[in-house]
Amino acid sequence: MTRESALEDLSQKENVLTGLNAVHCASGATHHLETAPETTLETVSSRISASEQNVPTISTPRLRPTPFRRRLPRFTRAKRSHRPPIALQDRDLELLRTVSDYRLISTPQLLRLFENESRDGIYRRLQRLYHHGYLDRVGTNPNVTIRYALGHRGAETLGVCRRKDVTDPYVEHQLMIGDFRVAITRATRSRNIAVAWRTVPADSPVKPDGFLGLRFPDRPDGKNRAFFFLEADRSTMTRDRFVEKLLNYWRWYRTGGHTEKLGIKRLRVLTVTKSEDRVRSLLQATMRTSELGSALAMFWFASEHRFGDPAPSRIVEPIWSVAGELDGHRSLLPIT
Repeated sequence: MTRESALEDLSQKENVLTGLNAVHCASGATHHLETAPETTLETVSSRISASEQNVPTISTPRLRPTPFRRRLPRFTRAKRSHRPPIALQDRDLELLRTVSDYRLISTPQLLRLFENESRDGIYRRLQRLYHHGYLDRVGTNPNVTIRYALGHRGAETLGVCRRKDVTDPYVEHQLMIGDFRVAITRATRSRNIAVAWRTVPADSPVKPDGFLGLRFPDRPDGKNRAFFFLEADRSTMTRDRFVEKLLNYWRWYRTGGHTEKLGIKRLRVLTVTKSEDRVRSLLQATMRTSELGSALAMFWFASEHRFGDPAPSRIVEPIWSVAGELDGHRSLLPIT
């Protein structure tokens, strides 16, 4: 069971126990009244009435009903009468925009993005947004973290088109892209660097997993921007097929397609892998391709382990291996 589901179960179990304790107290009080000896006229002297002995009158205490909160299902929406109330707040709209932008995002990724917010508060808002149809939960495996996509009501609220659902073979790939985006967001946020994610025209010969631009406010115009294409590699592609993707980037660059389609002069391709072994394997395959001989400096590589928690800010630091450079690493930050 994941931490988020455990917290959700614990919160609902506490509500159930609260209701049971109230019922237990009520039954205990009633039992005490029923077993206490009664003072009747038969137990009092015939010369003294019961009223003259000032026998105290005991009244049954009034019990306030404890609201009973049902345990909400995890992968199906609760009945309307069972759903916790919701009134959309600014934080909810920000969560919806984030999920829409990422297309698919897990709870841990959202918690890292909103690291300055209350974790329990984020859990509660996500739960309400799901059960009221603003968010969808992807998958039904109870042993993995919950993954969110934008729901129909969420799309209506934001005034955007709801994207096609991510199918199983691509879920882990999309989450890998999300890990990179979360890390780059957190790293640039602390350095006052602006990040802009852009789309690549559908008729382009390259199909990256992402295209981003960094703007450095302390640099002069003309030297304050850098552009990167992202390739998230899960070792599911052969080395030959991967090298073919790099060749497409190089051929597109040589013909000036990147300037014509995107208005940029330079580009670099960032490849993120699952392991260091994969980094070494792809570096070797890239350097052995003769056609890429003069383009090696365009292709940068790093494994997820180099920038994962607890040091996501390292993603912009010198952790990137560059094809053709055996010593040292490159940084996404400009050289000062």
